[in-house]
Amino acid sequence: PGHRSFPRLTPPSSLFHPLFSHLYTCSFDRMQGYYEAKKQWTGNFTWSDGQELVLNRRYDLKKQIGHGAFGVVMHAIDLQTGESVAIKIIKARNAYTAQAQREIRLLQSLRSLDTENTSNVVELRGTFMYHQHQCLVFEMLSANLYTLLERVDFHGFSLPLVRDEGAQ
Repeated sequence: PGHRSFPRLTPPSSLFHPLFSHLYTCSFDRMQGYYEAKKQWTGNFTWSDGQELVLNRRYDLKKQIGHGAFGVVMHAIDLQTGESVAIKIIKARNAYTAQAQREIRLLQSLRSLDTENTSNVVELRGTFMYHQHQCLVFEMLSANLYTLLERVDFHGFSLPLVRDEGAQ
């Protein structure tokens, strides 16, 4: 189930010269390899520690700080301002890109309604595409909810702590 194999097709020998028959088989093998690789590719942005990469001629990637079903989050330095930023790099898949674009519109809408900057909504500083990955640039925050849950072995938070954090 879910696995589709390609039948080995061999052209009738009466139609092809042996050389062309060999080329046909080689092309088919390459095509099958391509589709197998495509099926296994997750669309994730890949990163290796120590790798030097500047995205959008502006963001110098430093290290991966998060990951999830959507893609990865990278710590970067904004070369124009010198500030640390978080870049959410979305999987290069249409469904994820469409969802990220909805997130962008939502964050921009929330920001436009908060003229006095009092809502504590994370600041979306910019967006761009990198090799079919939608990228969202955010202000760097200290930790995300998942990281905090990891620190308490997923046992949750006390109500007073949630109220205190919510008030901020």
